[in-house]
Amino acid sequence: MTNFRKKTIQDIDVQNKTILLRVDYNVQDDNGVLLDDLRLRESIPTIQYLIDQSAKIIICSHRGRPRGEYNAAASNKPVAAHLSKLLNQQVHFAEKALSNDTKNIVANMQSKEVLLLENIRFYEGETNNDLDFAKDLAEPFDLYVNDAFGASHREHASIAGITQFLPSVAGFLLEKEVAILENATKNPEKPLGIILGGAKISDKIRILENLIPHAKTICIGGAIANTFLLAQGYDVADSLVDDSFVDSALKCISLAQENNVNLLLPDEVVVTVGQGAENLIRTVSIDQIPAGWRVLDVGPSTIDKFMTGLSEAKTVIWNGPMGMFEQEQFAKGSLELANMIGDLHTPTSVIGGGETAAIANLAKIKNKVTHISTGGGASLMLLKGDPLPGIESLMD
Repeated sequence: MTNFRKKTIQDIDVQNKTILLRVDYNVQDDNGVLLDDLRLRESIPTIQYLIDQSAKIIICSHRGRPRGEYNAAASNKPVAAHLSKLLNQQVHFAEKALSNDTKNIVANMQSKEVLLLENIRFYEGETNNDLDFAKDLAEPFDLYVNDAFGASHREHASIAGITQFLPSVAGFLLEKEVAILENATKNPEKPLGIILGGAKISDKIRILENLIPHAKTICIGGAIANTFLLAQGYDVADSLVDDSFVDSALKCISLAQENNVNLLLPDEVVVTVGQGAENLIRTVSIDQIPAGWRVLDVGPSTIDKFMTGLSEAKTVIWNGPMGMFEQEQFAKGSLELANMIGDLHTPTSVIGGGETAAIANLAKIKNKVTHISTGGGASLMLLKGDPLPGIESLMD
């Protein structure tokens, strides 16, 4: 396992300290009921460790993109109630993340108490990485702990700027996420199989360039596959493509050939025209996409092809859906792929965050895979081999 190269909460004295704990509780709710509490549950080991060390724990998080002003729909208040149940103790709530009243509340807290601050993105200084804002935020605290893997690719005040004003270490979740993802990419048990999907090809090209030299099989689906098919001369009709990346796709195909990597593309796709009414959906071969139609999912033959290609993999990494899974009629490819990964029984299977994690949850494969990441953009950056500001700024 790759060693985590930054200091963690176990490398520093946290006993009886007043600690600002940055987490990623960017979760959706329905009338105050959280729809998915994975990120909360994954933060519990760090919180419980700090409680056991008699620390005062003040939790900081964002929800959504409120653009620097209060938005009731993005409030952290329902999160505090749910976290209280998970911890089996009251989690107090501060109506403002930064105010004199909040500083007084922090000063009067008892050891082992937990306080959740209101959404940190209600302040413009957060996303601007305003150092004056970060300094003011840091004032009441002895230590800063980053356990917000899902936000660590952001150069924001509560992620990066604050580390200039407080001793800063990683929590258990951040350490685990980085160790698993770096081990899967830099020191995987081979053969390594990779599945890439989604719509944004610019991100995935970088991943391919980084991982092709280490992989045995790479499966490409989702909208990004359209650009690869176009590069190979297929007519993808009105499907989403990025013409500016056709040459990059060809270079990746050549790089795969040079490295004896089995790069697999769809041979069968699900296409639609109009708004996707039931009678306007077909499953066709990639050389039979009708003019004016769009590819919105992979077909059964493609999933079988991917499964065969990955059957001997010892490590599998999946990032990106196979189609427009938000619509039920185009979710089948992604869900079948998720179930396929769950049934492979590979020693290591890592599911990227964001949309890919959402599909894994829909398919109920959590107990069949090694790891489902809590971070979409952050996991993408690690897969590309890029440094994360929230990690680089921690103590060595």
